[in-house]
Amino acid sequence: MANKIQFRRGVKANLPTLSVAEPAFTTDTNEFFIGNGSANVKLAKQSDLDSVNTSLSEKANIDSPSFTGVFKTAKNTLDDGSGNTSVAKDLNLSGGSVINTSNNEIQVRIDNSAAKQGFFANNNGAGFYDWKNSRAIMLYDTLNDSVSFNHGGKLYLNNYPILSALSGGGKIQSGTGSFTYGTANSQITTNITFPVAYSSTPLIICGYSGGLAASPSINVFTDNSSNVSATGAQINAIATVTGTVKFWWIAIGN
Repeated sequence: MANKIQFRRGVKANLPTLSVAEPAFTTDTNEFFIGNGSANVKLAKQSDLDSVNTSLSEKANIDSPSFTGVFKTAKNTLDDGSGNTSVAKDLNLSGGSVINTSNNEIQVRIDNSAAKQGFFANNNGAGFYDWKNSRAIMLYDTLNDSVSFNHGGKLYLNNYPILSALSGGGKIQSGTGSFTYGTANSQITTNITFPVAYSSTPLIICGYSGGLAASPSINVFTDNSSNVSATGAQINAIATVTGTVKFWWIAIGN
């Protein structure tokens, strides 16, 4: 005949150390325990195993976990030391997805191919920020406050004094030009003269209008802060291929 095992019950505060395999139930906390001779081991209830939402109220570090097929990082720190949250290293998701924060770029890869530049990136040495999608690249020149497009696109003007000029408070002039671009990825310049001089320095808007073969990445711009006068302006270009650069310009002022 098997040995009989006593089933203890009572309040948790009065629970003694249980013998090996001795069970007990606490009537005040509704918990089950099994003894191992030196301690009481609590048995988990189903509700204890249910998934719940987890909230981090303090700064957190993710330090090189290696969950196979789930999530891996390369010692990413979600704390920049000043109370803000940041990702200091690349954040890799299994299955080929990656968010890369190196080289002043944000790269997103959603398959097993090489990471593709996405959202925005700082082009080396030129001070550009570009936004890419599958069909177009928009370049914003931070040094000269100009916008250009690769593979076409529309340019929407905002906060320019164009309404004043159209209503008689100034004048709008425009024109076209071209010059030979001989060295790829280097900046070249040419000068234009306004048909009618302005009384003060106008605002210049310019852009690329063709001439180069294939589908180049090109930025045509002017520096409104230093290379524009009441009588003319300097037009600049940076392109990835050589050839004839055609451009248009619009001057708005008084």
